[in-house]
Amino acid sequence: ANVAVKVPAALQESPSLPWRITQYIFPRPSLLSSDQWQPGMLPLFSSRVGSAPSSDIKKDNSGVVGGDPKPCCNCLGRDTIANAAARVGPAVVNLSVPQGFYGITNGKSIGSGTIIDQDGTILTCAHVVVDFQGMRGSVKGKVDVTLQDGRTFEGTVVNADLHSDIAIVKIHSKTPLPTATLGSSSKLRPGDWVVAMGCPLSLQNTITAGIVSCVDRKSSDLGLGGIRREYLQTDCAINVDVTLQDGRTFEGTVVNADLHSDIAIVKIHSKTPLPTATLGSSSKLRPGDWVVAMGCPLSLQNTITAGIVSCVDRKSSDLGLGGIRREYLQTDCAINAGNSGGPLVNVDGEIIGVNIMKVLAADGLSFAVPVDSVSKIIQHFKKSGRVVRPWLGLKMVDLNEMIIAQLKERDNTFPNVNKGVLVPMVTPGSPADRAGFRPGDVVIEFDGKPVESIKEIIEIMGDRVGVPMKVALKRAKDNLVTLTVIPEESKSDM
Repeated sequence: ANVAVKVPAALQESPSLPWRITQYIFPRPSLLSSDQWQPGMLPLFSSRVGSAPSSDIKKDNSGVVGGDPKPCCNCLGRDTIANAAARVGPAVVNLSVPQGFYGITNGKSIGSGTIIDQDGTILTCAHVVVDFQGMRGSVKGKVDVTLQDGRTFEGTVVNADLHSDIAIVKIHSKTPLPTATLGSSSKLRPGDWVVAMGCPLSLQNTITAGIVSCVDRKSSDLGLGGIRREYLQTDCAINVDVTLQDGRTFEGTVVNADLHSDIAIVKIHSKTPLPTATLGSSSKLRPGDWVVAMGCPLSLQNTITAGIVSCVDRKSSDLGLGGIRREYLQTDCAINAGNSGGPLVNVDGEIIGVNIMKVLAADGLSFAVPVDSVSKIIQHFKKSGRVVRPWLGLKMVDLNEMIIAQLKERDNTFPNVNKGVLVPMVTPGSPADRAGFRPGDVVIEFDGKPVESIKEIIEIMGDRVGVPMKVALKRAKDNLVTLTVIPEESKSDM
């Protein structure tokens, strides 16, 4: 069911088509740190099945994908990488170090690290947290540490070795910290599966998978001087030409297009049966799940690449994209110009996303629209011919127990809640502003339903524009307030 779609050349060059930029791949210069050409900062974790507990192996009888009922203790199961990522992920942190010269801060160095002890010991690279090769100055001792659960700490560099590029950072927490276990690299072999975890280009909670290419790569092989070291080496109605994998060609028509989500529907008519693919669900995907990207990159028909899900809810704001809030599936599948619009498929052969873009200046950072979002867009197309999005004018943040505990520690007037959605900003003149929302409000109920995430609020609103909705929220000192807000339809420039 894989097809190639060719847009007439005259339309490809038209500057009036705002979606053209996503056919190519977006650059993210604002995310690039001064360390982009330095050695990598992602910790590697082995996911050899042989080292997994026997109970885990018994639970996963799939072995190699294909449904073999016999357990395969030395095979890579469909959940092997996801399980390894789930065990280690919470302990992987984002490190941010102010940098500058003569005491003037002019930016931040970004890197990753791993909590390896409950006392707050973090393992990272020396070049992330200290002056390395004299190329930059840093504010000595201060390291901002962000955990996967949203907690933030100020860390201190306690040890650093520039020859090995290894450093230790220490944080102090009044609540328990997640930790990762140090294994052994002595038994690694070329071909063993490994997972790299970290925060590339500030994209928190990113994982990529690959294999060990060499277990004793010499520093001299890489042109690095100094002490000898060894390393692990490790994509309005317009007529489009549609070509099927079997060679048949059709003229298609774009019947619907939504520029915010970058999703469109093209229609062709055939007198003979057409192959079809099944839409699956993206709601149960986990980081580490296997996926396949299919399409026609650089006009190379019938190209597939495999990888894993790196993040299941990458926010558009994480990518520097303005406008309406969107969420993407992030994968490490190789995609290029021409992959846009092609399916992202799970190991059951179901479509779980639509590939739309990658980071131009990096490898293994690709993004797809989740199929659950696509299904809702298709429903909007059928019902209204367009996607109707209610707008409140609120900036919102999901709360969890750890973030709430930290907010209470900073301000004892913070409302006594164990879940909800924090409102840090209200747009002046917006429906929320007119309804009486204030920065610092915590939404606990929306339209009579308890809520604990922005996604739930969006789902409750649906496409109801102009419909009054009751909102229960808590303010400082546990002040309970009920407001009535009337959503407006989002405009194209919001």
